[in-house]
Amino acid sequence: MNNVLDNWDNTWCRYYGGFTQSPPDRLIELDWFRPEVVGMIFCYPDTKGQLKQFSGLEDWHNYVLTLRLKPSKIPLPHIDSFDDALRALVMSYFFSGLSKVAESKALSTLEDALKVAYQHKMCTTDKQTGEHKCHLGLGGILNWLAQQDEFYKDMADTEKGHRRQNALNVIRDKQMHGNQSEVMPWGGLFEKVKQTIEHAFHNWAIYDLEWFRKMPCAEPMQLYSYGI
Repeated sequence: MNNVLDNWDNTWCRYYGGFTQSPPDRLIELDWFRPEVVGMIFCYPDTKGQLKQFSGLEDWHNYVLTLRLKPSKIPLPHIDSFDDALRALVMSYFFSGLSKVAESKALSTLEDALKVAYQHKMCTTDKQTGEHKCHLGLGGILNWLAQQDEFYKDMADTEKGHRRQNALNVIRDKQMHGNQSEVMPWGGLFEKVKQTIEHAFHNWAIYDLEWFRKMPCAEPMQLYSYGI
């Protein structure tokens, strides 16, 4: 029973914090599902927009595993957040609409990761409290970064009027503003987000396990409830 609980909500934060015995090697447990439902053929667009066929849930899950970020330089909360996006992507095998949920989570993870990686340099700072006040959205952040690093060139389009539909900020804006025409998944989006986060942290020092044992994310999971 303990092994089941360890794998139920295992994260890199919990593992490095010493609260689970094994690392989160999988995004889901394949034996949670009945054999008759995990052998369906599944198709998903590749980086060129061509449909790639997978022989079943295990084949699809193994592919999504290749999209994961690895603990080394990237802060663990960002890795866990991207894993949540990939977990939703895996489950799109059963419910196709979850691919859009996964994309939205991946892009929000990217936005937060970029702010942290560049130490909020694109943000303003409150003179009294010293807190960062970043009024830029993903498009503004990527435009700021494009002025510092050629790697980020053409990732965003913040022009008024007709914008490039495959710009990362345009994809996110259409989803966040409830554009119901956004139903098909974007091939290559998770690869692009993965590469961008890895690049953002490529100059960061490799962290050590003992330091992360002291991080707030390593605290035991608590339940919170919010009301509107």
